[in-house]
Amino acid sequence: MSCIFCKFVNKEIPFFKVWENKKFLIFLDRNPINKGHMLLIPKSHTNEIKSFSYGNRTDLFIRSLPKRKSELPRNDRNRLQGED
Repeated sequence: MSCIFCKFVNKEIPFFKVWENKKFLIFLDRNPINKGHMLLIPKSHTNEIKSFSYGNRTDLFIRSLPKRKSELPRNDRNRLQGED
C-alpha cells in the first residue's frame, strides 16, 4: 500500500519511534498540537478503525490510555471525557 502510515511502518519516512510491537507503532507527531503529541497506528493497512477486529480495537484502545490520569496535560485541548 502507499498510504502515509504504511510508509512509516515500512520505515520509508524518518520518524522518532516511541514504542512498537507486532501490531502497533507509536511515534512522535511531526506537527504536534501539544508537546509530546504522539500517533498510535496499526502496522496492518486499514481504511478505517471499524474494519479492525474486536481484539485489535481493544488492543488499540488499551495502548492509547495513559498509565495514570496525572500523565495527561491539563488544558483546553486535552481533557478526559466526563471531566468538569
